[in-house]
Amino acid sequence: MQLLESKLGFERCRRRRQTSAARRNVLLMWENQRGLGATTTVFYAHNMVGIVEFMGDKPSVSGTGDDSTEYKAAGQEAVHLKFVSDVDSMKTAESYHPEFVHQHFGDSESIFGYKDLKVTLYYSDQSMYIYPEIEYTGTIKEKHPDIEPDDIIIKLKDQLPNWQMDTMATSLEGFKQRLEEQKQFKLPEGQQIGSFRSTNEKLFEVFKVTQCTDTFDHFVTRTQTLALWYIDAADYTDNSDIRFSFYFVYEVVEEPGTKQKIYKVAGYALLCNYHAYLEKIRPRVAQILLLPQHRGAGNGAKFWQVISNDLITQERVIDVTAEDPADSFLYLRDFVDCSNCLKLPEFSVDNLKGGYSTEMKDAARNKLKINPRQSRRVYEILRYMNMDKKNAAEMKDYRIDVKRRLEFPMKRSGRDWKKMNSALGNDELSVVLQGSQDDNKFTMLEEMFKQTVEEYKVTIQRLQTYRL
Repeated sequence: MQLLESKLGFERCRRRRQTSAARRNVLLMWENQRGLGATTTVFYAHNMVGIVEFMGDKPSVSGTGDDSTEYKAAGQEAVHLKFVSDVDSMKTAESYHPEFVHQHFGDSESIFGYKDLKVTLYYSDQSMYIYPEIEYTGTIKEKHPDIEPDDIIIKLKDQLPNWQMDTMATSLEGFKQRLEEQKQFKLPEGQQIGSFRSTNEKLFEVFKVTQCTDTFDHFVTRTQTLALWYIDAADYTDNSDIRFSFYFVYEVVEEPGTKQKIYKVAGYALLCNYHAYLEKIRPRVAQILLLPQHRGAGNGAKFWQVISNDLITQERVIDVTAEDPADSFLYLRDFVDCSNCLKLPEFSVDNLKGGYSTEMKDAARNKLKINPRQSRRVYEILRYMNMDKKNAAEMKDYRIDVKRRLEFPMKRSGRDWKKMNSALGNDELSVVLQGSQDDNKFTMLEEMFKQTVEEYKVTIQRLQTYRL
């Protein structure tokens, strides 16, 4: 999940989302000009955050009679990530594909100019330094000398912060040195706040850091290079912001012979502590990421449970929020919160039948730091899980209850319509008006209800199978 609220991160995240559509529009204009026979074109795409400029005619292999698709690789398939402890494990370590590549290779998410391309990024599993290895059987330049293949190294380096360019080793020897250096890494920074074992009995320990040193800042930034591969529109946070709390989870293994603990990075979470009122704070999840080799074994939920336990003990914390969370975090949080609320008397089966109550809201917030919006969602999940689906009356009551919540944001006051009338164009306002009509609203609510129930079923199945 990516929620960037730091001074640096939030603006970059917003800027990238806003410019993607503009880039596509400019490229479309450029292609249209090519179709009209233009040989040199200049376009400027204006938006809220800047200007995108395209000059000249991009080289093309069209009309050459060659099939250029063999020199175009899908980024998600071509890129492999490996996490290694030493040189010997570089060839044998399991590899993982990224989920997102657009920040490195553009909206097309492809790499041009190579045949049978494979890009392997080796990460030192304790210190998070990178070494890129690029393999291919040929390039487009061999057939078309005037066409240059993508410079993959430059594209990778462009996504590194300028104060951390040494994150990527420029040679294998340099990376070997980083692997040797990480053996001196004894104990993680911060305070250990919890531990757990995965379903396959691996041991994990969680450390919390509230004061960021320069060394730790660099370590966080190196780890965040992974976020660009696994969190949509991710960026680096301003770790000097005193509002941040850092949680790192490490896989703990014993060094052969000495039985000394070795801490391998397994994931991290960043929370930004916003001031609420008086001396209270409301932490908001900024980033949370579990490395791919540790997924699917319940580790994400257990990691979040340790974080939740830490927040529950803090009197200053009112509740915890997450704006626009990714589906993976949404389901993870639902599972953890539902598991915890099941232990509260306010969420008993009898109370669930009576509807969402103030007692539920207060108990979830005061005892578990769950915000009201999330506790309402928890109530709906648990009520659906415990109700008789074949009872028509029960299902009708539940459907009406959920739809009332879904309908609330659709209700517009006169002041709202006045604001929209001044802010939206005629076409945009027409769409909003259509959505507010009774027939359309009924259809929309029914679709939203069905989608919501399908989301709840994912959590319910997990609750019926696993326990924290």
